[in-house]
Amino acid sequence: VRLAHLHDIDNGADHKPLGTGKLNVTAYLEIFNALAIDVVLEIFPEEGLIKSVEYLKNLVVTDKLN
Repeated sequence: VRLAHLHDIDNGADHKPLGTGKLNVTAYLEIFNALAIDVVLEIFPEEGLIKSVEYLKNLVVTDKLN
């Protein structure tokens, strides 16, 4: 596996913004990082994609602070 697509899921609805559903985003990112798997964000609509990018930026900042 060289590439994974990532999105959140809530009540059976997928392609939701990261951090808004039931997916343990941090755990998946750690796995993808450890295995050198590239990630494509697959989130609709565009506003959800923008929220997901901000969510990921906050994860990086929080990780650097810990």
